[in-house]
This record gives sequence, structure tokens and C-alpha cells, in this order.
Amino acid sequence: LGSIPPPPPMPQGGVTTEASLNLKRVTMKGRLHWKALPANLVENTMWSAPDPAGLTIDTSEFEALFCKAESPKGSPQKQSKESKQPTKNVSFLDLRRSNNVSIALNRFLKVFASFDEIIDALMSMDSDTLCLDDLYMLQRLLPSDEEIEFARIYKGSSSQLGKAERFFIEIAKLNISAKVVCENFILILEHKEKTQTLFRELHDVILASKEVIDSQCLRELMLAARDVGNMANSNYAPGARMNQTARGITTDSLEKLKDIKSTKAKDMNLLSFLAKNIREKRPHLLNVSKETKHIGVARFIDLDAVANDIGKLKQGMQTIHTFENSLASGNAFAETLTKVNESREELDQGLLSCTNAYKKALEAVKSAGLYFGEKSLKSSELFSRLHVFITEFQQD
Repeated sequence: LGSIPPPPPMPQGGVTTEASLNLKRVTMKGRLHWKALPANLVENTMWSAPDPAGLTIDTSEFEALFCKAESPKGSPQKQSKESKQPTKNVSFLDLRRSNNVSIALNRFLKVFASFDEIIDALMSMDSDTLCLDDLYMLQRLLPSDEEIEFARIYKGSSSQLGKAERFFIEIAKLNISAKVVCENFILILEHKEKTQTLFRELHDVILASKEVIDSQCLRELMLAARDVGNMANSNYAPGARMNQTARGITTDSLEKLKDIKSTKAKDMNLLSFLAKNIREKRPHLLNVSKETKHIGVARFIDLDAVANDIGKLKQGMQTIHTFENSLASGNAFAETLTKVNESREELDQGLLSCTNAYKKALEAVKSAGLYFGEKSLKSSELFSRLHVFITEFQQD
């Protein structure tokens, strides 16, 4: 390349190796993987004539940018301070357990500034900062009784410990089990959610029962269905069955209207025939869904299952009462006891409301069953049959 200076001459007095002179050879960090033209192809090309101007290369700059110094053979490199191995953390936990707890803690530390803030939120049962999903995760990472003992007997420096171990040491300083607090915190929040859900479901059953009794459209529609069915079973029946009409029909009979198929029109059945006549002659009955808007939800509610859930809530309240008493008799955090007192009173009231609503729902369903002439009918069966009939009636 032009006037690149030649390499320095070999020293006089025989062959002298780089190692003997303690010299460091400068080499490229990597190789340039290009493709050289064969010599016979260079002739008479742009490459065959020399560059008249040439190019002067600053070898010092070139070496600084692209080269590295090799240590003389046999001369071990001294380890710099920067290359010192990092200090290993001390752990009194299983490695996998320590890693899992640390990963989970990282999630909490995105919201909380420190371990103390996490612990304070737990012990004060702060539902504004800890939701059920948070508590389920926290429950899994809290130390066991054995891990608490390991944390308490550790006497070394906390700076040598990992994140999980330092968190466990902070938990071990508490005079009440954080795991027990977490379990009861979860129980309280679950009970609140369940109580609200049950009360809403029972309210839907009560409203649906009232709607099916009060709906004039539903009554007229069912009477029309009975009359069309009587035409099929009586007016146009063989001689032996003529004039044998039904004054009332069970709710499961409504679905049978679709079983009578037309002999002429492929897509016509007794239900679609009824729907066609209703649209043409009594279109106001198509408003039946507006008068019975709660039966779609109420059909999924099993009052037997609701009674079982209320029983479980009562058992859970006994656990919460026991926990409250243990806090009152011990040296617990004042915030924890205050929060449990408030939550227990709220849950007791919610459970009482659910119990009263359940009794009202039973009475409402009983009244609805009697209205349709089926006193032993379960609410989910009654509302499911009526919902299917109304929905299919409107679709046809």
C-alpha cells in the first residue's frame, strides 16, 4: 500500500526470539475474509497499474484500532483488578428454591420499593396494593417453619446473602407467622368475592321468578303454544283421540313443538309455524325477551350449589373468627388485628345477606313453579326451558 514502512530489521548477533526480548507481537484481532484475484487475471486491469499518489498509513493508529498485543510465550499474564472473580453469595436455601423466590420477588419489587414495604402491605392486609393473584404468589414464596429457623440462626453478613435469603431474614423478625396472615388474608378476600357473587346470583333468581309470573307476553305465547299443540293432538288426530285437549302443558313440552315436521315444507315445524302466525297476527308477543331479561342468567344458577357454597362460607368464617381471637390474645400487629376486625364484621353482614336472599329465592322459585303448575321444579330447569323456548321462538 504505497509507502507503508518496512518492518524493523532483525537484531544482529544471531536469531533473537520475541520471548527473549520480552517483546509483544502485534496482530490483527480478526482476519479479513476477502477473495483475491489470481495473478493471471490481474494483468491489463485497474489493478495492474500502481497508484501514483500512494497512501501513507499511520501504523500506530492502525495497530490501536485493529490489532491486539500477544503476550510472550511462557510469560503468564497478571490478572487485573477488573478481572477478579465476583464474590459468591452465601445461601442457606436450596439453589432452586432460592432462584424461584428471587424471581417472584422481582415482580413485587417493581411495585414496592423494599422488602419492608411488601411485608407492611401483607401484615396490614392492604387489599389496595395486594390482590388475590399477588397473595397466591406471595403464599408460595413465604418461608416454611424450617426456613424461618435457618434464617434466625444465620449469623453472617447479610451483604453476602442472596435476595431470597435476605427477604426470609426480614420475615423471621416478625412475631407472628406471615404465612398464617397470608392464608387468612386470602380467605377474607375470597369470601368477599364469593359473598358478592352469591348475592348477585340470588338476586337474579328472584327477579327472574318475578318476571316469568308478571310477563303477559310469555303467558299469551305459552297459551298459543298449547292451542297449536291441541290442534295437532286433537283436532287433526285420528278418531280415537279427537276432542282430547290439554288445558295446560309442562314446560318441558314446549321443546316438543319442533318435533312435529311439515309434510310439505322442509324447514317448517310446529314451532316455526306458531312463530310465523305470531309475527303476522300478534307481533307484540315478540317483546317477551324484554319482559324476561333475567332468565338467561338465572338458568345457570343451581340453588343446591348455592346452599353448599353458603355452608362453606360459614365454615370459613369460623376459621377467620379463630384467627381474630388468636391475634387479640397475642402480641400481634395492631394494623393486622384492626383489619381482621373490620373484614370479619363485613363478612358476617355479607353472609347474613346471602342467607336471607337464599330464603327469598327459594320462595320466589316455588311461586314460579306453582304458577306453571309444577311445584317441584328446580329453578335452573324452569328458566332453562323457558329460555330455550323464547330464544328459539324468536329465531324462527
